Amino acid sequence: MLSAETAAGKYPLEAVKTMTRVIETTEKAAVPPLDKDIPEARNEIALSIAEAVKHCRAQCDARVILAYTGSGFTAMLISKLFPPQPIVAVTSDQHLMNQLTLCRSVYPVQAEPPKSFEEMINTATGICRQHKLAERGENMILTGGVPFNVPHKTNMMMVYAMKKAGRK
Repeated sequence: MLSAETAAGKYPLEAVKTMTRVIETTEKAAVPPLDKDIPEARNEIALSIAEAVKHCRAQCDARVILAYTGSGFTAMLISKLFPPQPIVAVTSDQHLMNQLTLCRSVYPVQAEPPKSFEEMINTATGICRQHKLAERGENMILTGGVPFNVPHKTNMMMVYAMKKAGRK
């Protein structure tokens, strides 16, 4: 957004700070509705979960959103709602990881699909600790599909509070 003239002027730091304020204000006001004309967006369960994440993220003071995904669809839906928290898309698909890097606030992380809720929580906790996304006592929102080890669409959202390292 900054041109050579504004960045090279007498007040480059102030120019960057002003542009930052403009961007932050614009993003807060620009929450577009989900485009229900996209065939994938007609999945009412995924839409409901994305909307639930939208409403829950502020109410439960979540630090991070983790979307376990095989297609990336739920992470993309949540991204379109402009959450202030980072969205970690957990997938085993390297090609999908590359695609998800193009989505706003989505940070793909490679991990095997969980086989249980306990494994899902342990992986999420490990990711949060490794990347310093959440600390003990802070909430994270998890989305995914159950039953585990069955290809299907997202049908679950939960809020989980991080526990002390080494403690279950």
